[in-house]
Amino acid sequence: MTARAGHLALPLLATALMLACGGQGDRDTTTGSATASSETGLPPTPVSAASQDLMRKSVEHYRRGDFKDALDAASKALSSSPGATEVYRLVSKIFTDIGRDDQGIDFFRKVAGEQSNRWQPFFYQGLHEYHLHMWEESLTSFERATTLDPANAEAHARCGFLLEYMGEFDRAAESFRTAWEIEPTEARYASRHAKSLRM
Repeated sequence: MTARAGHLALPLLATALMLACGGQGDRDTTTGSATASSETGLPPTPVSAASQDLMRKSVEHYRRGDFKDALDAASKALSSSPGATEVYRLVSKIFTDIGRDDQGIDFFRKVAGEQSNRWQPFFYQGLHEYHLHMWEESLTSFERATTLDPANAEAHARCGFLLEYMGEFDRAAESFRTAWEIEPTEARYASRHAKSLRM
């Protein structure tokens, strides 16, 4: 098994690890915004010390090209800190870089079955579905993530991208507007909202 663009992924994996070790488990660093819990979701949790160690091992395995053990360590880290977004991001990044989006979907679908009140497994399942052009499935996953975490601007924006692609411009504009209202300083949400209105 060979990594797809593996040399480019290492800095991102290292960044994910540094964020986790920096105690930023309460923030969604995909968007830079705090992840608020909703009535149906659970609050985010920091990365435990055990998960930090497992993430370090995962990155070490990844650097050696041992992707199976990298995934195994990252998966164990996720089990140890099921609410920490950084660990989900690391697992997802490995699946993407080794070209195993189908396995990523299966993995996060299983996690979603066990953690159905957390937004992260649905969000990352949606990313892998998107990579495989599974538009409707991806939209469903992102919509589920927004239901569980209504303050997740990136999940709303990704719904907007998919809706726009599917020709549902009114709904896309609404999703981009919601993302923009959540993060009014994010210019790309504002520009996508304006573009959807024109379309």
